[in-house]
Amino acid sequence: MSSHSSAPAALHRPSIALTIAGSEATGGAGAQADLKTFQQLGVFGIAALTCIVSFNPKDKWNHRFMPVDAEVIADQLEASFAAYGPDDLDTVKIGMLGTPAAIGTVAQALQARPSKNLVLDPVLICKGSGAGSCAGYGHGAEEPDPSAGHLCHTQPFRSPLPLGHGSDRRR
Repeated sequence: MSSHSSAPAALHRPSIALTIAGSEATGGAGAQADLKTFQQLGVFGIAALTCIVSFNPKDKWNHRFMPVDAEVIADQLEASFAAYGPDDLDTVKIGMLGTPAAIGTVAQALQARPSKNLVLDPVLICKGSGAGSCAGYGHGAEEPDPSAGHLCHTQPFRSPLPLGHGSDRRR
């Protein structure tokens, strides 16, 4: 009986995507929804949280918005970028940032470490919340980042708007 060795089959590395977004406990939005979507697409998802949105089911599901400190956001991004090098991290998706400090922190991190694909999916307000729930978020976010591969409008549009380069994957 002869034995012959064969080279191990090449391992397929799934795409890796980082969502920078808020946490929404029911899984219907935010980082939790992004991670579920990534999984459905066969993408390994990681997350950096920018805020926590909680609900009060006893008060018509009203929302409470709690921002994550900018230093904590920076620490999460630093860890993600250290764990997954530029050749490993395929896509960064930005959702709700929540505060001007979070916007600045994320912008600084992405300038220092550009991504292959950048998807902007700005969330300016939590559904069912008053205008003050994410106070000041719109300031400084009026102009989309020209390096973004896609801009996704939550309202009133549902489809991504290509901005010139990046992946053609759409959620």
